[in-house]
Amino acid sequence: MRMANELIRQLSLPDKVSLCSGGTSWSMRSIPEADIPEVVMTDGTYGVRYIKPGEECIDGVEAMAVTELNLDSDSEQFSKYYRATCFPSPSAFACAWDRSLSHRIAAQIGAECRALDVDMLLAPAINIRRDPRGGRGFEYYSEDPFLTAELAGAFVEGLRAKGISACLKHFACNNSEYRRTCMDSRVDECALREIYLYAFESIIKNHSPAAVMSAYNRLNGEHAAQSRRLLTNILREEWGFTGMVVSDWGGITDRLAALRAGCDLEMPCNDAFNREILSAVEKGELTEAEIDQSVLRILSFIEHTISEREKPVDHTSDEAGHRLAVEAAEKSCVLLKNEGGLLPLETEKMRLLAVLGEIAVRPRYQGGGCAVINPTVVSVPLDEIRKRAKCQTCFFNGYGADDIMSETQEAQARDIAASADAVLVFAGLRVRDDTEGSNRQTLAIEPSHLRLIRAAAEINPRTVVVLMNGEAVRTGEFSRNVPAILECFFPGQGGGEAIAKIIFGETNPSGKLTVTFPACEEDLPGYLTFPGAFEEHVYSEGRFVGYRYYDKRGLTPEYPFGFGLSYTQFVYSDLRLVEDSDLVRASFTLKNIGTRTGAETAQLYVRPLSDASLLPIRTLKGFEKKELAPGETHRVEIVCEVFDTFAYYDGNVGKLALRPGRYAVEIGASSRDIHLTGCLRVCGPLSRAPFTPESLHVDLFHEPTAKTRYLRYLYSIGAIRNPAREAEAVASLSNMFWGLHRVLIALNIADPTVRVDLQELNAVLDEINMTLNDKPSTPVRVIVEEDQ
Repeated sequence: MRMANELIRQLSLPDKVSLCSGGTSWSMRSIPEADIPEVVMTDGTYGVRYIKPGEECIDGVEAMAVTELNLDSDSEQFSKYYRATCFPSPSAFACAWDRSLSHRIAAQIGAECRALDVDMLLAPAINIRRDPRGGRGFEYYSEDPFLTAELAGAFVEGLRAKGISACLKHFACNNSEYRRTCMDSRVDECALREIYLYAFESIIKNHSPAAVMSAYNRLNGEHAAQSRRLLTNILREEWGFTGMVVSDWGGITDRLAALRAGCDLEMPCNDAFNREILSAVEKGELTEAEIDQSVLRILSFIEHTISEREKPVDHTSDEAGHRLAVEAAEKSCVLLKNEGGLLPLETEKMRLLAVLGEIAVRPRYQGGGCAVINPTVVSVPLDEIRKRAKCQTCFFNGYGADDIMSETQEAQARDIAASADAVLVFAGLRVRDDTEGSNRQTLAIEPSHLRLIRAAAEINPRTVVVLMNGEAVRTGEFSRNVPAILECFFPGQGGGEAIAKIIFGETNPSGKLTVTFPACEEDLPGYLTFPGAFEEHVYSEGRFVGYRYYDKRGLTPEYPFGFGLSYTQFVYSDLRLVEDSDLVRASFTLKNIGTRTGAETAQLYVRPLSDASLLPIRTLKGFEKKELAPGETHRVEIVCEVFDTFAYYDGNVGKLALRPGRYAVEIGASSRDIHLTGCLRVCGPLSRAPFTPESLHVDLFHEPTAKTRYLRYLYSIGAIRNPAREAEAVASLSNMFWGLHRVLIALNIADPTVRVDLQELNAVLDEINMTLNDKPSTPVRVIVEEDQ
């Protein structure tokens, strides 16, 4: 293929327009006579979901949602997809807090893409898990944007290592499935920048993904695919993105508006929109130069794809993928409760182990919708438990495949629990409660599953609950009655083996929650406004998403962000903060004081100490995971970039800006379990907006250079005549709530000799602004306080 800049000059207008729409449901348009090949893309946030040729729907668009899963991968539901490794969902594998694992999962997915001749994976999905009732939350990483950026950035690099392009999605604020193509996400600029755009900006600047997918929803009044502010002003001009923007499937309503906004590729194929573009050019409503901007980006992407195909192909195997899937599930499961050290189970001392719940034989290992994977194999929990148990094992489904429990089944469950030395109850949600296209109505687990837990726990005090669900659930209805809870989220095809290895102690759980588990729905940050109404979805909590909200409100969650137990114990000590140019280095000692090898994720939070009334109590800014043998000690270091760590959205300048002041640096095992604290001071320039006639005197007088020049002006117009009363005048003017010009008018009304000229005032303010802009800014410094 010739270089994009050369090739675009050779293409006809119809050819250019044709490139702006898909060739098929899952490929870009090829033009063989111009040596432009087909480029294939497919879904898969945790595996390759690639449809076999000839299996598309008649209208060329594949059915978007699968509401029920069948373990038989030869079934009609799965038969149209190629087999691929089904890894834990992002809501699960993010709980490993492991950048390397995220990279390795993506690399394996990338190798499987190469084997299927797929060029771009429509992943990672990096929308924030604003509310656990969101039906697509299992595809997303976290309620925290920093953690999302770190793990998804590693995922992008893992795909790149195998020559596969990543496509970030969904840009932006697709946080509810309810009427998602109609709803208008109403998000204030502060929340937009600090929470919902943060991961996109970070990954684009640090990892250069090849493509970005626009979202279905509207954002502050504009369809995301048709927002020039989003796709051009922010994405390209502010962040420097040079790649291709592709629409979500069927996500464009006005093709001309989308093209002008910067949405390059409309998917899937749509010749009707192509005819609209050609007609608009003929009528003079659209220029060929405008089309060329998108075509050049598309050709550059194709050129990049061809070069990536030259990378050596790794010959991977189903077994290699499955072993990694098992490892990922092991590292992702979160031990929420373990009173009395019930887990791991020592079955050699037991006579009978009871396993209850249909999920034990038909695991809920993945969600529904566009992420559904046809797994190479599925590890069944009951089979893996029986392989390892050193005692008799009995199984009772309890609620059946239909999630309905009869009184007879409940009585049987009680009898079995009464006869067992320990009980494992598998519970969770129906698949259709965690699927694209719909939201959950409640945080409660399936009622029949709850009845089964209660039936077992009332009889047997050694009852362990194993949860399989895509998002956070309400556990308070049963957690007080059971000594142990293992949260697996959607653990993928290797989940059964991973669960068994954790239950029996072959693996020490090390997962930590990436979302907060609330005590009840009413505590949710967006409880009053989710999922939206009257075509608007108001993000009423602003920047206080997830743990930021619970901390600010002083609410006690069921399980906090970052929480997760282990079969061993860790001790933190000796925090030291070191200044290093643009970095802050926090180092501390971590020691395993238990009897088992285990991994701990140490988390670094920043807590503002000065003028913090409108800021979060604490914000995650770093983490490191370390595995330690019993008695082993390790010096852990977490490095943070100064601007990223101490920047908040500043409405004065309309962007993220460094916020000078005092901060606490906290090291902990969760957002509510802080072990070490140090203090530092950040020194640097205060951001400010240019002074205008609407500015307040108190703000102007706060800047010495501005104050000196403005006082000269006040003397010149007669607003101040007696230097002895200058301080009194400054104090009086500083208390005025009107803007500069309105205050001067008031002075003129009181004393007509005071001269007021708006043009003259503007000239003085222009001079002040220019002087301040030319003034050397205060250098950024971080000073560690000695009494840390």
